[in-house]
Amino acid sequence: MLPFAVTIVSGESPYRQVVFAATKAILAGDMPAGAPFPSVREISQALKINPNTAHKVVAELARDGLLEVL
Repeated sequence: MLPFAVTIVSGESPYRQVVFAATKAILAGDMPAGAPFPSVREISQALKINPNTAHKVVAELARDGLLEVL
């Protein structure tokens, strides 16, 4: 189960939709600092999106300083 809610809407980039939902959850405090973020595999399977798309999501969140990838 993902710590953020997103319903993929046709006609909009799944990548942008997931980045928006995850960013919103992080900034709202729904995901406390230090809490583990779902893996690329978990995100892609839960949302039925391409693993490369899920990887881009994680990379952007890390690049924006919202995630720390170890």
